Amino acid sequence: MGTLRIMGQRGDEPFSWDPEDPASVEEARKVFEERKKAGYRIYRVERKPQRTGDPVTEFDPTAGEYLFAMPMRGGCA
Repeated sequence: MGTLRIMGQRGDEPFSWDPEDPASVEEARKVFEERKKAGYRIYRVERKPQRTGDPVTEFDPTAGEYLFAMPMRGGCA
């Protein structure tokens, strides 16, 4: 199983897919691409001796976990 962890205003919104199920892989790819277009930073999370995250721009259905960080908003008050 793979998981997209989308950080948002309501907290962590997980979305899971099964690499053996083409329909769920395509749905996960769609969510990945939508969030990428919306400006989210996307990190592939690896569970090594320490948990690490490498930035990515392409969906890999064999990845175990992705973390999506909301785009930063700036400006003057």
